[in-house]
Amino acid sequence: MAAAPKKDLSEADSRALNAFVTGFTAATACADSFGRHVDDDAALCVAESFLGFEIGNEGATDVCKAKFDLDDDDTDRDRIKHVGVVILGLGSVGRAVLKIIQGNSAMYKAGLGCGFVIIGVADSTAMVCAQRSLRDGIPSMELNRLVASKAAGTPLKQWASTPPKASDASDSSTSIVPATVLLPQSSGSDSLEQLLRSADDCGAFSCVCVADCSASSETVDSLVLAKKCFGSAIVLANKKPLSGPYASTFQRLRSCGCGPKGLLHESTVGAGLPVISTLERLIYGGDRVLKVEGALSGTLGYLMTRLGEGIRFSDALAEAIAKGFTEPDPRDDLSGMDVARKALIVARLLGVKAEMSDISVESLYPQAMAPAKLSLADFMKQLPTLDSAMATRVADAKRIGQKLRYVASIVMGDSLDASSSRSPILRVGLQEVPQESALGTLAGTENMVCYTTAFYRPQPLVIRGFGAGVEVTASGVVADLAQAALRFCIT
Repeated sequence: MAAAPKKDLSEADSRALNAFVTGFTAATACADSFGRHVDDDAALCVAESFLGFEIGNEGATDVCKAKFDLDDDDTDRDRIKHVGVVILGLGSVGRAVLKIIQGNSAMYKAGLGCGFVIIGVADSTAMVCAQRSLRDGIPSMELNRLVASKAAGTPLKQWASTPPKASDASDSSTSIVPATVLLPQSSGSDSLEQLLRSADDCGAFSCVCVADCSASSETVDSLVLAKKCFGSAIVLANKKPLSGPYASTFQRLRSCGCGPKGLLHESTVGAGLPVISTLERLIYGGDRVLKVEGALSGTLGYLMTRLGEGIRFSDALAEAIAKGFTEPDPRDDLSGMDVARKALIVARLLGVKAEMSDISVESLYPQAMAPAKLSLADFMKQLPTLDSAMATRVADAKRIGQKLRYVASIVMGDSLDASSSRSPILRVGLQEVPQESALGTLAGTENMVCYTTAFYRPQPLVIRGFGAGVEVTASGVVADLAQAALRFCIT
């Protein structure tokens, strides 16, 4: 399309623009009703093409305001289902979830027929919930302020005592409730229970979703309460409620109604990759999973790639730290425990009543260099002592035409007989794989899961993609919230 000629808006042009705005509102409403969201850029493109000249900033504002947006249309309140959302944990993932929800509200209303309303957010110090109108949720201005504060390292309890700027003080409609939601339950009333009871009493929501984006092992009680007492949908990015002691975490959540229908946790294993949903489709489609192999750490995947390129282990780790691929203490990645938690979740979904102690986990550093025995600074100083042994492992693999990968492996048995008594084998660690295999072709921070099943053999079903990072993890959480809305909230 040829660029429209620039010109100042004459009186006639302004009238044409006003006429276009009126028609454009109806046109974009029609487009949105069919699930085709029209963003600001598209709106301006259509406007300028129609009018034959560039609108400029003032006119652009008019067009963007005219763009169909259910957020500001009070007449839609009766036909749009409202889904209350509580977010536990406001680290990088929790904050990214808020950003995605806030930035796509019109799409959810047009595509799902529902609106997500943030009614509460919590960290380990406090819970913030809407006070003036729970139905309207926490105002965007307040959410933006607390997100910025959390990003700067300020706990919610401290944020609550910080007066808002004059420009932000016009709509202070939140209250602070001392939180126990990320701590062991106390004898007093729980903040999450207070919030969920209020949401239940106000009758404004088709359902409430509780999204655990924390890294706490203490949220199980609150999740069980939310599901058992209030029927809330549970969404997890936090792996610990599913990978702790079997009876007190995984089994307890399942027994209170958080089964395949009541619990969504795609982001616990592959961030935004469809690892869990694919496994569920295999199981409920009548297939039998025989083996699962996966590269489930972007950090370790990057290290393996660089080692294969001849880079020393210590140098490769330094690169990964510089690029922000590792945890603050890289031993959290190198220990293999994060991968082991993911493997344990998959094994339990396959019906294996396993504990973490049942998994053989290979750490990439010796116990003498563990955090309890060596500071991070001293660990980094001693890291080059591991270079030689790691280089030998890489060379040995290359000598036989293979590559070294850090792999989670769950072997259910080669027999198609469902009554086979062979115990599953669960292992996480370094593994030599053929160069031409799916795992052998992995590069950088990519994640991969290979399902070998009765139907997918000898070639496995492969899921591959970027499986690490804040944005993709948060995207997986929001996609689960959308699924929860479709399953439980919209009838």
